[in-house]
Amino acid sequence: MSEPILNFNPQGAGSIVLGNPLTSGFTQLFLTITQDKNGKAQIQAVQASGSLFGTLELNPSGGSVVLPANLIINGLTLPPAGVGTVDLVIDPKTNQIYRQG
Repeated sequence: MSEPILNFNPQGAGSIVLGNPLTSGFTQLFLTITQDKNGKAQIQAVQASGSLFGTLELNPSGGSVVLPANLIINGLTLPPAGVGTVDLVIDPKTNQIYRQG
């Protein structure tokens, strides 16, 4: 089993890597902040290092994933005005997000 790699910088960007990023083909999970101020927080799944990004599963055994009200994805605000909840589907071929139904 590979040791996790921690890139910690309290003054700026940093990341936690679970898995082995030093050898091709390993599954990994990256948790990253891009900069100390006005940056982004990122989660990236890798199926096989060096070749494939992976699928990020949230609560694969059940439970709920709660998204904030007025979530904005590529300029689309969800849920639309007057709609309480929205079911979304991501097309795996195009990575486009669609309203279900």
